[in-house]
Amino acid sequence: MVASDAQGGVVPSGAVSMSGYGDGMYEVKVKYNLSKEVVGVKIEFGDDDG
Repeated sequence: MVASDAQGGVVPSGAVSMSGYGDGMYEVKVKYNLSKEVVGVKIEFGDDDG
């Protein structure tokens, strides 16, 4: 899905990015506003422990 130097993009059902960490499962945190609209998404690709 990612075929440019941008290493990420938006697709009809969401977004895609290259992490450099390979296939796997990563924690996703979503932030909502008072109207329950998504205003932020954070994907934890690795931990800070090294």
